[in-house]
Amino acid sequence: MAPDEVAERAERASNLANSVDPQQREVLARRLGIRTGDMAAYYLNPDKALPELQRRVDTTLIEAERIRAGFRSGSQSAAERLYELGITPDEAREGFGLISQVQPTAELLSQTRGAIEEIGLRDLEDEVFAGDGDAGRRRSRLASQERARFSGSGGTGADTFGRDRQFN
Repeated sequence: MAPDEVAERAERASNLANSVDPQQREVLARRLGIRTGDMAAYYLNPDKALPELQRRVDTTLIEAERIRAGFRSGSQSAAERLYELGITPDEAREGFGLISQVQPTAELLSQTRGAIEEIGLRDLEDEVFAGDGDAGRRRSRLASQERARFSGSGGTGADTFGRDRQFN
């Protein structure tokens, strides 16, 4: 390795060691076998290309953000899909935070009797991270369907007993 590359790898290892929180450390250890003391060795491995090392770390940190937001650990390919969309771990934290606020309502709407569509975590990820307008429209249709279920009139109105009744 050239001296410049060694310096860049050492800097990335240092940045990673200084920036990860306990949640991210746990997922890095579980997914990649990297503990805090191993970060320099991980990045200084001459058999691995730096972009590949960074991709593996970033996808693992994206997965850590999914877990932090309260979702089960997904497949590595789900985190890789977000990485390929250009999502950073910081953006994943923000996005999964938003999804965790919306998801319970979307899930409830999907489970109501007669729901026309089902909205899952992947749909919400597509909406938030990929800007998938279709997923947003589907969620909007579900909300409209639910509002329509309760928009009928209940109780007593002017015509409740019929027009030709007279009360004295």
